[in-house]
This record gives sequence, C-alpha cells and structure tokens, in this order.
Amino acid sequence: MEAVFIKAIVSALLVLAVLVSAVPMFVSADNSNASESAYSLLLSGLLSYSEEIDISELGLTAGEMHSVLDSIYKNEPMLYYWGGRYSYSYFSEDEPLEVFPHYNMSAEERAEADEYINSVLDAVIATVPEEISDYEKALYLHDYVCVNYEYDKSYKTVDIYNMIKNGAGICTGYTLLYDELLTRVGIESRAVVSPATELNHMWNQVYIGGYWYHVDTTWDDPLPNRFGEVRHLNFLLDDIAIAVSHAGVYYAEHECLDPTFDLMPWRLYNSQFAFVNGNIYAVEFNEIVSFDLYYSFCNSVCTVASEGWYSSDGFYLGYCIGLGAQGTWIYSNDQTRIIAYNPITKATKTVFGIENAESQIIGSYVLGNMLYYLETPTGYAEQGEIKCIELAPIVELGGDANGDGTLDQYDYIYVKRAYFGTLSLGAAEIKRADVNKDNALNQYDYILVKRAYFGTYVFE
Repeated sequence: MEAVFIKAIVSALLVLAVLVSAVPMFVSADNSNASESAYSLLLSGLLSYSEEIDISELGLTAGEMHSVLDSIYKNEPMLYYWGGRYSYSYFSEDEPLEVFPHYNMSAEERAEADEYINSVLDAVIATVPEEISDYEKALYLHDYVCVNYEYDKSYKTVDIYNMIKNGAGICTGYTLLYDELLTRVGIESRAVVSPATELNHMWNQVYIGGYWYHVDTTWDDPLPNRFGEVRHLNFLLDDIAIAVSHAGVYYAEHECLDPTFDLMPWRLYNSQFAFVNGNIYAVEFNEIVSFDLYYSFCNSVCTVASEGWYSSDGFYLGYCIGLGAQGTWIYSNDQTRIIAYNPITKATKTVFGIENAESQIIGSYVLGNMLYYLETPTGYAEQGEIKCIELAPIVELGGDANGDGTLDQYDYIYVKRAYFGTLSLGAAEIKRADVNKDNALNQYDYILVKRAYFGTYVFE
C-alpha cells in the first residue's frame, strides 16, 4: 500500500532574548550543525525577498533550521524588513522542506527604506577619520551610537530602520545598528544574547587585532538620556570583565580572552571622544585631556569649565561638558559658551555664547559640520531645546599638512622635518602634504610647500 504523507505548515517567531553572562559567563552558541551552506541559502532568499525558500536538499532538522534563522536574524541588520517571523512546511516534524518568510514591508517600501538607511549611514562613515586604527574606529562608532540615539522606553523599536528613523531603540536596535556601522568600516561583529530568563539583553562581539571583545552600546548610553554624554564601561571587554556587570548566562559564538583594555582609566571618561591629528581627546572633570587607548600618556591640554560643575570629590552634578571635533578644532562647552580649541596651534576661541542669563548649556557634540547643543532655561534637560550651529566646512588646501585650514609655518616645519626624517607624520598628514599627488612625501612636496609658504608659488 502506498504511503500517504501529509505536508504540514507551522509558524515560528524568532524571539530575541537579550544577552549577558556571568556565572557561568560564556556558553558557546551551538552552530556546529548550522552549516554555511544553509546560512547562505536562507540569507540569499531573504535578501531577494523570496516568498518561499526550498531547503529540502540541505538535510536540516527543524532545530537546525531554527538555529540558522535565529543566527541570521541577530547578525544581518539590513534584514530589518523581515523581523524574524516565518512559517515552514514539512513531511515529518524533523524534516523541514520550505521556509515562508513573513515580511514587514513591500519591496517598494524596502527600497525606499534602504535608500534612507544608506544616506544616513554613508554620511556617518564619511566622518570617520581615515588615519585611525580599527580599535579607534570601533570607539568612534560606539560613541556615535550612544550620543545620537537613546533607549526606547516603550520597548517597541528593535530594527535598524526604525532605530535610525525614531532616534531610539532597545538593545536589539543598538546592537544591529552598531553591527552595520562596523561592517561598513571593515570590522567583523557578531551578536551576543542573554535569554529572557537571564538578563533579557543583547550586545556585540567585535573582532579587532586577532581578538574578540565585548561591546555593549546600550549600557554605555546613560538612562535617562543625558545630552552629549557617553560612557565607556562596556567597550572592548574580555569574558571575565563583562561578567562583572552582565551577571548571568549568555550565548556567544566566540570567546573574548584579551584583557588588555579591561582596566584602562579612560573607561571613566563620560564625554564623546574626539580624534585629531593622531591623538584622542576626552573631557576629564573640567579639562580636555589627550590620551591613547593603551594609556601610555594622558595630558591636560585645555580648561573648558569652572570647577563648580563638580563637587570636591569629582561627583558629576548634572551638566555635561560635551566634546566633538571637526578638522583640527575640538569643540566643547561650559554652562554659557561653546568653546573651540586647536591642539596644533594651541589657539582657543569662543564660538557662541547664550544671551539669556537665565539659560544654560547642558551638553554638546559634533557630527560632520554640525555642532549640536542643549540649551535650557531651567537647568532641566527635559525642558531644554536642542539647537545647532553649522560649522564652516573643511577646505582641502594643498600643503596644509596639519589640516587647520591654512598653509603656515606649522605646515612648512611639518613637511621639512618629515622630509629630513626627524618627524613621523600620520596617514592623513602625509596625504595633505603630498601636493604633487605621487603617493609619496618627497623633495618635490617639500620644495613646493616651502615656495608656497614664502609666497613664490600658489597651489591651484
């Protein structure tokens, strides 16, 4: 007698339980049977908006299929139009045949959303300094996410599109947005999940310099939101360090074993970090300081506010001295002014001062050519108004090695010393000093910059 098989269809919803871990900290995500071919086939179908994806030739069990789809949902930010929901058919419960994705928007809506996402993220990536390391790129993008977005207290926003559109999201949105930004600068990232029975949380693992590290942008963004403030307590941690704050079980694809950055003093800095001319700058109490990620040095370079913003033991009283950079200028604020400092020329200037004696500035930051600040008449951030100042665009000037917008004695000395081997320039400085564009800093560049400085040559 011929056997009769009944084809059944069931529905599934990938519920993203958020991550974290402690005792035991790390639990390896079991992807041993989730083959690359299954991931590739299902991802290709989802990216092409397929209504039916045939997986009958893969030989997956239902559990393996769920595992692959779960991994795709957590690690492919640009699948925001899918949302993790699907149905599937089978002849027997352990032999899935087809997957039927449930999409959240039409192909036309997706095309418009893609254009919007790309326009926003391309603009952000364009602001990442070319000469900085992958560690610093990860830090720059970490600060961008924490400063420009806030936690969605309605707990509704979980995808990258609505995160960008609304300026807010939950940990899933933070993780996916950070993942996509890292991908666009060539840094690998994977999601970490702590289930609902534990922390109900999600964050990133990033791969830099041969090691994996934990980065939690959600927990580094203060709640309630504080304009211009970003913390660094959960950036580049190993498994032991992350377990201190993220107590419970979490599921991750990789172990994080490098403790290099776990105890660095810059973790206590609460401003956005600024990158200028090969150095990193932050606000420590009421001063701008220069430092590096390995903390081989930390120098105070400029005082920006009165001590009155902090108690004698350094306790933060409620105002944020923000920080940002454009070109070689670092911008910050005190309670009444926006201040600019050039670490190359040591020049300082007041960019803006509020006229209303009753108002205060609470925080600031820079994105591209725009400087944003929060002004409030009461001292309470929720009663303030976000305002902005458009900064003069950076003009690429031939021979301007230090990038401060002028060709002066600093550039002449830079190029002269670099040519004679007594000064090592960064990649961005070499690019600006290479006036004949032969991809080398040589005698021709030195002669042309020298002539331009002394007024006998004009760059076109």
